[in-house]
Amino acid sequence: MRRTSRTAALLLTFLAACADPDTTPTEGPAQIRAWRIADEPAVVIGGDDQRPDYLLEQVMALTRLSDGRIVVADGGRSELLIYDAEGVHLAAVGGEGDGPGELRGIMQMERQAGDSLLVFSFRPGLTVFSPDGEYVRSELVDIWGLARVPCRIGVSNWYVLPDESFLTVLEDNFGISGCPPSPEEPWRMSGLIVRSEPGSGVLDSLAILPATERNSPNYRVYGKSLVLAFGPDRVYASDTGAGEILALGFDGDTLGTLPVPFEARPIPPEAMTQDVRRFERPDGTVQIGQAYEYPETYPRVGRVLADEDGFLWVMAYPPVTEPINSWRMSR
Repeated sequence: MRRTSRTAALLLTFLAACADPDTTPTEGPAQIRAWRIADEPAVVIGGDDQRPDYLLEQVMALTRLSDGRIVVADGGRSELLIYDAEGVHLAAVGGEGDGPGELRGIMQMERQAGDSLLVFSFRPGLTVFSPDGEYVRSELVDIWGLARVPCRIGVSNWYVLPDESFLTVLEDNFGISGCPPSPEEPWRMSGLIVRSEPGSGVLDSLAILPATERNSPNYRVYGKSLVLAFGPDRVYASDTGAGEILALGFDGDTLGTLPVPFEARPIPPEAMTQDVRRFERPDGTVQIGQAYEYPETYPRVGRVLADEDGFLWVMAYPPVTEPINSWRMSR
């Protein structure tokens, strides 16, 4: 069954906490704006449109080129779909396969200088298309070997930058031979943000920050976690429960901080179950675990995103009404 993605609409509904495009965090306080979308969208692509060229399956990324054309990276079709500024379909490039210009498992698309399109996929790795969708080149990338650090394991998606280097987060890997044991519960994992260059062996560390909050092997309900956004020249990092967002340069230098525009909200009783954790063994018997533990408030931040124009978008942690952990929400 095909699924229609509404990624574009979701991006436009986030409340914005952003610096002006002509300023940086080091030049003064950020301007906080709450943006609202119009009642009627200016352009609609996908939705209930069942025509083959408009039926979107799994939108992984989208961008607007300098001439107004819109490019959608559809992971379900392994294609880049190109539309004009009014949303009229122009072309589809790529497609699933292993030949030149073909893709398997699209994860990301970035607009490079001159409107070239850089696509990151499981295979072949990196592929570049011209602004008109013509295949330019591809590079095999061993994504599993991009970042290896003793006693750490990759937990977040790899993120490719327009210069074709990669960013990822490596969390503590306790309990394996030669590594420290798990701390007493509950604890916070630490997340090492690293930048790597495929084929060069170069691995730069940007920062070590508090990451996922754990309780035994489980994520804590409404627990804290590390959320990241990647801008053209910086990384934005925040804790879901923090009041500030840290801006880091790709060399690891701190550029400044931005305020989180949301206050922590108390968790109502209906969002806290009194159930206990239950684990079913392979033989069918059930092990009763500890009761769920809840903080007094929701995390403040659900997600952060940086767009190509230098704006940072911050989503408030939604007031969900059933137990959920912030790791799942950050996804």
